[in-house]
Amino acid sequence: MKKFLKFLPVVALLAGIFGVATTKSDTIGADAAQQTLYLDKTQTVEVIGWWVTDETYVHYYTSASGDVEVQMTKISDLLWSYTFPTSVLNSFIAGDGGFRFFVYNRGTAQNEWGWHGGEWYATSNNNFFKMTTTDDTAAQDGDVSFEENPPITSVKHGISRLSCNSSSVFAGWVYDNYDALNSTGKATIQTDLIQVGDVTYFERMTYLVSDAGYTPSGSSVRNVNVNKANYSLVALVSTLSLSALAGFYFLKTKKQ
Repeated sequence: MKKFLKFLPVVALLAGIFGVATTKSDTIGADAAQQTLYLDKTQTVEVIGWWVTDETYVHYYTSASGDVEVQMTKISDLLWSYTFPTSVLNSFIAGDGGFRFFVYNRGTAQNEWGWHGGEWYATSNNNFFKMTTTDDTAAQDGDVSFEENPPITSVKHGISRLSCNSSSVFAGWVYDNYDALNSTGKATIQTDLIQVGDVTYFERMTYLVSDAGYTPSGSSVRNVNVNKANYSLVALVSTLSLSALAGFYFLKTKKQ
C-alpha cells in the first residue's frame, strides 16, 4: 500500500503531462477549424462592375459534403470573408476536396475565380485571396498570401488603387472599406506612411476621395476636408523643397 501511495505523485504527473498535451492538440485543431479566409475584389470590381454584388459565394466540395455553395460575409463591397466548418476543413486536411469563389452563378467563367486545393489551403497559412484580373470572357485569377490583418491590407490595397482619375463610385467603395475597420484598424491607416517620407494612407485616401467627388456622410466630411488640405500642404512643401534644391544647384554651378 505504501509503495502504491509513493507511486501516486508519478501517476498524477504523467496524467497532467498527457492532459496538457491533449488539450494543446485540441486547441490547435480548433484554431485550424476556425481559419477564416478573405476575398479582396478591389482590382476586379474597379473595372468589371458586375463583381460588385452581395451575391458573392464560396463553392466547395468534399466527398462527405458534396457540392456546397455558401454566401460569404460582406465586410464591404471590396472585401468578403468565410470560415469553413470543422468537418470540411478536416476533409481538406485529409486531401479531400477544394473550393473556388464566384458571383451570381458558377456556370459562367468570368463570374468565378479558379479552383483551390483543400489540402493546400488547410495545411498553409494563406488567408488573403486578392483578385488581380479583369477578364470579361474568362475566369479570374489573383494572388494568395498570409496577412496578419487582412482587412487592413485590403484597405491599403484599395487606397493604392485610387488615382486622380478614379470615379466617385470606386472612391466610395474604398472609403466604405476603410469605414468598416475597427478603431485600431482606422488608427493604423491614419498613421502608416505609404512610403518613407510620404503622406499617410489616410491622407492619400481622403484627398483622392474628395477629388473624385465622393462625400462621406456625417462627421467624416470634416475629416476629408481637413486631410485634403494636409495632403495639398505636403505636396506644396515637397515642391518648394525641390525648387530650393534646384536653385542651390544652379547657383553653385554658376559660381564655379
